[in-house]
Amino acid sequence: MDSTFYLAHNINQKTLKGGKARTVTNSVFKADFDPPFPNIETPFIATKRIYASLSESAFSLMGIIPYPETHIQFSFVVPCSTEDGTHQIVEYGKGVSAVFMTSYAGLINIEKGEIKFKRYKLKNTIEAIFSVYIKYKHEEEETEEYHAKGKFFMSATGPLCVEGQSTLYSRKSKRSQT
Repeated sequence: MDSTFYLAHNINQKTLKGGKARTVTNSVFKADFDPPFPNIETPFIATKRIYASLSESAFSLMGIIPYPETHIQFSFVVPCSTEDGTHQIVEYGKGVSAVFMTSYAGLINIEKGEIKFKRYKLKNTIEAIFSVYIKYKHEEEETEEYHAKGKFFMSATGPLCVEGQSTLYSRKSKRSQT
């Protein structure tokens, strides 16, 4: 995977730990697992949430629990040209992609599922529901599939790309242009 993959998911490529993107408190990111994912309390309620364009060609949506020993992260990357609505999860670089990461399970590409989102551009917020399937192979055991259903509402935590373009947009930059 190239460096833009890690940047878009706010993951330090060398350490596989969370990056430095900032978060806000007036948001929520919540998910339930069926069956329960090992070592994760259900429901998963992120304490750190990110909605920003961390690369020029996409915006990122993340729910993170940054425990010192057990980092847990849901991450969706959406190309700037993507319209609001329902989208299938596909491979990174080919549309809306997603990963799930924990410090003990590593980085898991989500290959199956969907996300439905709506952006509110005047308020720089987004809300979404998602349903994804995470395949995880336990040590020396069979691979098990976990169904995660969740929802989130987030305010922008950084600049956002403009729909249909690959340039970054923020309220501050728009005001300074008028």
